[in-house]
Amino acid sequence: MIGVFVLKESLIIHWRGVWLWLSILCFLMPLSRGQTPTPTPTREEQIEAARDAKEKAVASSDTRRFEQKLLDLENNRWVQLVNGAEGFHVRVGGMRGVGSGFSLGPAYQRSDLWGERLTFSTSARASLHHWYQGDMQLAMPKLWQERASVELNLQYSNLGGLGYYGQGPDSRKEDRTSYGFEEARVDFRPALHVTRRLSAGGVGGFRAINVGAARSGSYPSSEQLFNATTAPGLFQQGDLWTAGGFAKYDNRDSAGHPTSGGQYRVQYTRSSDGDSRRYGFDQTDLLVQHFIPFFNHKRVIALQGVSTLTSAHSDQVVPFYLQPTVGGPNYLRGFQAYRFTGNNIVAFNAEYRWEAASFLEMALFADAGKVFQRQSQWNIHGMERSYGFGFRFKMQNTPIFRIDTGFSREGFQIWLRSGSSF
Repeated sequence: MIGVFVLKESLIIHWRGVWLWLSILCFLMPLSRGQTPTPTPTREEQIEAARDAKEKAVASSDTRRFEQKLLDLENNRWVQLVNGAEGFHVRVGGMRGVGSGFSLGPAYQRSDLWGERLTFSTSARASLHHWYQGDMQLAMPKLWQERASVELNLQYSNLGGLGYYGQGPDSRKEDRTSYGFEEARVDFRPALHVTRRLSAGGVGGFRAINVGAARSGSYPSSEQLFNATTAPGLFQQGDLWTAGGFAKYDNRDSAGHPTSGGQYRVQYTRSSDGDSRRYGFDQTDLLVQHFIPFFNHKRVIALQGVSTLTSAHSDQVVPFYLQPTVGGPNYLRGFQAYRFTGNNIVAFNAEYRWEAASFLEMALFADAGKVFQRQSQWNIHGMERSYGFGFRFKMQNTPIFRIDTGFSREGFQIWLRSGSSF
């Protein structure tokens, strides 16, 4: 009897559950079939909906028309002459140093010489502030079945007014001065490509340097505020011979505008000014870059770390005009260019980049960095910081021009530069 009673109660509970689910389904079926009455839109609502649909269609048509015009502009022969086409073209920007103002000049490039085994490029530029620069490069990138390469670079620079604030992290913004910098240099770089990604090679060169009073800018000339102790090499310069080597691993998907992979490089050079023995020093340069893509490479997190370490030879110094700096359009974008100068630097950059349109990339960035006099201070303590946002204008998916706005404890800076940030 107890078993029958339990079975009876179970059946009652079971059928109650079935009736409950049937009731819910009967209630939902009219909704799924669209039988629930919906209010009929008024005449005013119908007119407003039609107006919204028309505005969206016009906006979509305008966007497509605008993008097509930009595509036509990219393929325009005159634009390509400015964008670095083969043969003669116009080189805009890219002058060494910060503070030159707008610059341009004629350029020539060939990458198909000697059966595409030899490339040649040359350019000459002048700026609105009367800065001048000339370059020439010869390269053979496909030697020994593309396992070796060699480059020869020649450059002449006459820069009217580079900034100098003094030595170390405690230099003051109020002590801003300028100096003129003239240099003729030759660099020779043979390399062996161990794999498609890994390469190593040598570095050799000669630099003839002359430093003098600034020719441009509204700041006092550096010799008015600093001396041979606070600005070593200010009154005497020497010719430098340089030799060293490098190793690099590069698996970026594009050198001009990477969205994935990374680049990792170390370089060591030893510089000597011959018999004068005033400005001999060793230098080690470290570079780490990594790019993390997502959303089909339309969003990228770009990371960079750099460090330059110098060590003067016995009883010699590193001249101030060859010491590494932070501050400016590359490191610490919220500070003025060359804001901090020292024997050593370490700096970090992080950017979040996204493609707003086919011709426009936007970015949020954060920078950190510092200068220090002793290599034992190589750490992340006491770093200056800056942050900001940027716009990068592209042609053929490569940034040709960027505007970065950086903020720091000393205010903000706006940088207009050619190319990508890194």
